[in-house]
Amino acid sequence: MSKKRKQRKVSENNQQIIRITKKRLVILITSLLVALAFFIFKPGSDFWPMWMIAFRRVFIAVVGFVTLFLILMSPIIVVTESDPRPLSGPGKNPQTGSGSDYFE
Repeated sequence: MSKKRKQRKVSENNQQIIRITKKRLVILITSLLVALAFFIFKPGSDFWPMWMIAFRRVFIAVVGFVTLFLILMSPIIVVTESDPRPLSGPGKNPQTGSGSDYFE
């Protein structure tokens, strides 16, 4: 297989991973925004349990923080998912990439 064909295939796989990750992030952020709007505008609050009414501001704060965090971190999440890089851990020699000659 030629290098160009292999590069194109890897690039197509990365593009597919990027599209899937973006779709999942959009769905997750949208559902969190719907939950946030639910707690802010209180539809059907007559039927809510008392603990949910008591902790409504806590729910708003937590859901709002998670939503804002995901919105700000989404570019990093997409890059990390599409191009995972192996990190050198304990017992691995960064120059050779093997773990056995580090301890010898």
